[in-house]
Amino acid sequence: MLYKVTDARCRTQGNTEWGRGVTHEALGEPGQPLASNGWIHAYEDPDLAALLSPLYSPYPKPRLWEAKGEIGIRDGLRLGCRRLTTIREIPWPCRTSHWKAMLIDLIIRRIRLDSSVFAHAWKQVAIETARLEMSARAIEASCLADRNLNLIEILNECRSR
Repeated sequence: MLYKVTDARCRTQGNTEWGRGVTHEALGEPGQPLASNGWIHAYEDPDLAALLSPLYSPYPKPRLWEAKGEIGIRDGLRLGCRRLTTIREIPWPCRTSHWKAMLIDLIIRRIRLDSSVFAHAWKQVAIETARLEMSARAIEASCLADRNLNLIEILNECRSR
């Protein structure tokens, strides 16, 4: 299952309308980077979609959709499909600041960095601010620092606690 974030009116960039059973195909060529019109963006996990939407889909009242599509590209945070169909709307994940801090802590523990100072700084930012945007930035920085980081595995571990 994939997940698509839209605004309150079920739209994304370019006024693209989504809804139950709606399918769209990317207009650009598939050889382009993820942040282009060659791909339709989605997420592999609803919590990841909610955590990262302030970075990539900063809608004031976002909505979340279960979707299906064939994954053609990944960047460690998001993925891209050439064709994506939204199946049904699902509730927006509501996680506490404590849960978000625990997630960041798990990510920081697994990340392989040359500088433990960097990891500690990101952990402190996420825990002290407890703001969704900062949590998203910490996750983004962690994935950029360690491309082998498995966010889905870490999210599942965090959910089980």
